[in-house]
Amino acid sequence: MTPWLLFGAGSGVGACLLQRALACNQPVVLVLRDNEQARQWREQGVTVVEGDACEPAVVADACQAAGPDAVIVSTLGGGSVNYLGHRTLIDGAEQAGLKRVLLVTSLGYGDGWPLLSSRAKAAFGLAVREKSLAECWLQSSSLDYAIVRPGGLLDVVATHNGQLTLWPACAFGAVPSGIYRRDHDAVRA
Repeated sequence: MTPWLLFGAGSGVGACLLQRALACNQPVVLVLRDNEQARQWREQGVTVVEGDACEPAVVADACQAAGPDAVIVSTLGGGSVNYLGHRTLIDGAEQAGLKRVLLVTSLGYGDGWPLLSSRAKAAFGLAVREKSLAECWLQSSSLDYAIVRPGGLLDVVATHNGQLTLWPACAFGAVPSGIYRRDHDAVRA
C-alpha cells in the first residue's frame, strides 16, 4: 500500500482521514504540532513527525519518514499554514522527490472566489485568498496533484446524500447545504 503523509490530522477532515486510514490499515505518517496528540498517536504505533508545517526541516523529516512513494494529503488550514505551510510542504515534497499531493481546501477557493457572497468574502476572505495562493503554488509545481473543495462539512451521521461535482459544472446553488463527513463512503468518483 502506498503510504500517506498526512498534514492536518489534528482535527476536522484530516482527523476523519486518519481514522479511515487506520481502519483500512493504510500506512500513514502524521505531521502534528500538538505534543499531546503526537504522544497519543505514537503510543498507538503511528509514525509522527512533531512540528510546524511552516518549518522546512519538519517537512523534510516528514518526507523522509514517509518515503519517496508516499502521497501527501493536506487538510491544513488556519493562520500561516494556509499559504506558507502549503508552500513549504510543496517545496519540501519536490526537494525530497515525492510526486503526488492531494490538497483539500473548500468551496470558494481558487476560481470559486467570484461565486462567494460579499459577506463570505468579508468573513473569511483572507484565508480564501491565502489558500488560493497555495492552490496556485501546487498547480505550478512539478507534482502530480488533485485539489478537493468540499463545502458545508458537518460532523453528524451520514445521510448518503453527498454529491461529487467537477468544476466548473458546479455552482454554489447546486451544492447541498450540508455535506456530512461520514458521507465519504457514499460519494464515488
